[in-house]
Amino acid sequence: MSLLRERRILVVAFLGATLGAIGVAVYLSLDPKNYYFGLGQDRADWVYDSRHVLLTSGLMLAEAVCAGAALFSPRPHVLWLRCLLGLLVLVPWALTVTPFVIHMPSYFLFHHLWLWLLVFTLTLACLSSMTRSALLFLRRGRLTNRWSGPA
Repeated sequence: MSLLRERRILVVAFLGATLGAIGVAVYLSLDPKNYYFGLGQDRADWVYDSRHVLLTSGLMLAEAVCAGAALFSPRPHVLWLRCLLGLLVLVPWALTVTPFVIHMPSYFLFHHLWLWLLVFTLTLACLSSMTRSALLFLRRGRLTNRWSGPA
């Protein structure tokens, strides 16, 4: 299988996971039991707010685009640098958004889980790529005898 075909399969899988996650968030938003109501009367007066669900879905899509660009973009050439650039965007955003969880609807809590899953994925890809680059550098140094001292 060629590298381009493998990349296309990964992009389609990532896109499918993103659309699946957005679908789960929309599904969770449809159930009134997933919302906090202080009084019983508030539950009876509940009206579905599609604007907030659309905003949350748009945020999930934007975060996935940022992570997907870091994982699948051809430039810069090294994966760990792309992942670091993606983490520079997603980590401050995640730290800003996720402290507010009290009385949040479950679809927004699912958004928090999705965001931290993207951060974890980028971190894992970054560390893996850094390790591979370091091992290749050391192996290349041993093969060319750069590290050997005077005989």
